[in-house]
Amino acid sequence: MNKKAKRRAFFICLAICLMNLSLAIKITERFNIKRISDQVHHEASGLSIVAAKTQEGKQNDLIEEKKGEIKEVQAVEVKKSIEAKDIKVSLKNEDNEIEPMFFITVLIVCHMIKNKVLDRDVLIPSSNNTWKKPFQILKDKDREGIKNISNMIGKGVLTRFLKKEDIIYKEGLDAEALISGIGYVVSKDRLIGIFNKNVDESWYGLFPYMVDKFVIVKAEKGFEFSEAKSSGILDKRDTINDVQWIMPDLKNLPIRDAIEQLNAKTAKIKVLGSGFVIDQSPKPREIVKGDGECIIYGRMNN
Repeated sequence: MNKKAKRRAFFICLAICLMNLSLAIKITERFNIKRISDQVHHEASGLSIVAAKTQEGKQNDLIEEKKGEIKEVQAVEVKKSIEAKDIKVSLKNEDNEIEPMFFITVLIVCHMIKNKVLDRDVLIPSSNNTWKKPFQILKDKDREGIKNISNMIGKGVLTRFLKKEDIIYKEGLDAEALISGIGYVVSKDRLIGIFNKNVDESWYGLFPYMVDKFVIVKAEKGFEFSEAKSSGILDKRDTINDVQWIMPDLKNLPIRDAIEQLNAKTAKIKVLGSGFVIDQSPKPREIVKGDGECIIYGRMNN
């Protein structure tokens, strides 16, 4: 072996020996770059390992933060759910809240007439081809007449009245539902307060006013809610149905005047034709019992 080859072999062997020696005394760790995170407490053992652990800690922090946000959102949703259930229970509590039905109709009509939005003496198309004044429509709870009143007043005016009186209703309800008190609820105390404010003595002839199982009566200190049976209202109605009266002679009267005369006696008035009365049923001076039906015939339109 020549000198050049021997020298090369010598350096190779020396390099191998130095490598083994460095491994034996862990010289690489003495010169390795190390970094310790200020936020995450790790024992530094090497750059790559500490960096990995620091990244893992940040991910854990993000996960914990997201969990906290999720818990907050869930807490809010649970609270809303509880509040919604409480509202539903409140709406179903018949001791405090009722669907106002025709009670609110009385209030609205009285308010509109008081504020000259509606004329007290106007004749309004009602059920069975009849024409009635607002008072008679309220007395009869005539749905067709109430519907026509709502059209005359308009939804905008109705909603302004309800908002003014702090009555909450669904936005999708039409004018007929709003004036008929359908699809929303009002506390009894609130209704009585509005009655005392809007209904004057000119309307006392409507009372006691019964709707379903409830009745509003006029007492000394104002209006009150009561149960229909306990108020004896059913007995009063039977008495009214037994009252007899004599049919007036309506011939040659204008249809409007004939309706006004009959309105004082009965709510069941049917009009056929227009112009002047040429015939009637029952006939003049016949005895009519209670709220009997009357038909007046006018000259038929050509």
